[in-house]
Amino acid sequence: MTALREFVKVKNHQIILDLPADFDYENVEVIVMPVKEAEWDYWSEEEIKNFGKHSTGLSSNDFEDDDEDYSKW
Repeated sequence: MTALREFVKVKNHQIILDLPADFDYENVEVIVMPVKEAEWDYWSEEEIKNFGKHSTGLSSNDFEDDDEDYSKW
């Protein structure tokens, strides 16, 4: 089955979907539902860069590597 997902703007109560050239079907099912707006704020670039720096004072270099073989899992 071939599926196509598009996010489009509604203008004058209409939408236009451009289908790929290889989408060769006579009948399709169209489901239209509103896009839910995000209910949270995204982290800034600075917050991502500083993530974990202040909470423990440790970095990944502070942890020892173990030699356990995880390939059995």
